[in-house]
Amino acid sequence: MLKKISGALILVTLLLAGCSQVGQQTNSGKLPTATFSIGDETLKAEAAGYQWRGTVADAVNPDEAELENNVVAAGSEVTVVFSERPQEVIWQQWPLEEQILVNAPLTMPNVAGIYRYLVEGRYEDNEYVDYYFQVEIK
Repeated sequence: MLKKISGALILVTLLLAGCSQVGQQTNSGKLPTATFSIGDETLKAEAAGYQWRGTVADAVNPDEAELENNVVAAGSEVTVVFSERPQEVIWQQWPLEEQILVNAPLTMPNVAGIYRYLVEGRYEDNEYVDYYFQVEIK
C-alpha cells in the first residue's frame, strides 16, 4: 500500500513539473514549435500538452483555453509547419469532432461561426506536441 501511495505522489510531482514547462526547452532537447498560416497571414496559436524527450505536460481542455480569434475567410486553407517535421499531423475540430489525419492544408468550414482546433504533431517513440487555435468565419 505504501508503494502505491509513493508511486502516486511521484506521478503527481512529475505531472506538475511538466505542466510548468509548456513551450519551454526541456533538458533533452528543444520542444518543436508550430506556425499556422493562411497564405501570408500567420495565425495566433497556443502551445498545449506534449510528450517530448521524457517530459510529459498536460494542457487545459480546448473549451477552457483562452484563445485569440483569427478571422478567416470561409473555405480558406490553413497550413502548419513544425520546426521539427512530425511523422503525421492530426487536426481535430473542437468540441470533439472527428479526428482528421492530414499531412496537407486543412480547409476551413463554409458556415459562419467560431471554431477551435487541436493540432497534434506525432513523432517516433509516442512523442507528440499539441497546439490550439481558434478561427472565426464571417
